[in-house]
Amino acid sequence: MALNSEQQEFIQARVESGQYKNADEVVDAAFKLLEKREQYDRWLKDAREDVQVGLAELHRGEGVDGEVVIAQLRDKIAKARGTRE
Repeated sequence: MALNSEQQEFIQARVESGQYKNADEVVDAAFKLLEKREQYDRWLKDAREDVQVGLAELHRGEGVDGEVVIAQLRDKIAKARGTRE
């Protein structure tokens, strides 16, 4: 695969700025960033699905009172601290 002139200029500008030592480093950084973006996109999709599930549960009356949840979390934290101390 060949890079177009705009891509080549972009890479060369990054190398000339001293930000990267060579074109390989620029391309490597771009691939890492693309991978992180894809991971984020998957996480966002999963989170949206989880929200939809949660909303459906709430509409069916399956929700838990927020104060109950907070109390349960406080209990878990207290127990965890107790086992570590």
